[in-house]
Amino acid sequence: MTTRRHILITGANGGIGSLLMKELSHPERMIGVDRTASEDSRVVQGDIREMSDLPIDGRSVAIALHFAANPDETQPMHQLAGPNLLGCEAFLSWCAEQGIPRIVYASSCEAFMGVEGDIPLNAPYAPRNVYGCTKVFGEMICRMLHHTHGTHTLSLRLGAMLPEAMHQELAGDPAYEAVRLPKDEFLSTMERILSTSWTGCYEVFLGPLGSAKLPTKASLESFWENAK
Repeated sequence: MTTRRHILITGANGGIGSLLMKELSHPERMIGVDRTASEDSRVVQGDIREMSDLPIDGRSVAIALHFAANPDETQPMHQLAGPNLLGCEAFLSWCAEQGIPRIVYASSCEAFMGVEGDIPLNAPYAPRNVYGCTKVFGEMICRMLHHTHGTHTLSLRLGAMLPEAMHQELAGDPAYEAVRLPKDEFLSTMERILSTSWTGCYEVFLGPLGSAKLPTKASLESFWENAK
């Protein structure tokens, strides 16, 4: 039987995916997938909707980190549907069919930003754009796969992680700072997620620990307590 030891990352050439490929511990365990070519030999070029056509053995994967998406919140649905709906469902379903025990899905705080003020821990969905709606869809796929296949899933409702140029432009803006996810906080959380044998189906807010806008601290504390 193939030993499950690999960490599979989709969107491996994207801003967050490439950060994970470069910065996470145990780089020898990383396998990436992206639709664009990469100089990194660990990254396979291909379509996440056709995982069975790629030279990746799902039986060797211990956890899948699904970060492939169109992240442009200004785009209409016909631009988002391929990667954020069809690609998401196809890839996550492939993971469940392969028996990959854990999935981490990159959701977004955009699924809750349609209301003013601070977002409570158990807030109902309130997307302010179609992009946010696609992230709600992904969370629902995770819940479905947990109930139908027993896959353990964690949806990370991410705050803003922008390219450096955009970060510099928006730095100091209170609305941006309230949801900005610092790189170090993100990476330390991901390291702990990968080193913890959590089971179940969870949704966690992940933004700046010191902000009241997103309930990051309470959300993470609840997850760590339940994941023991």
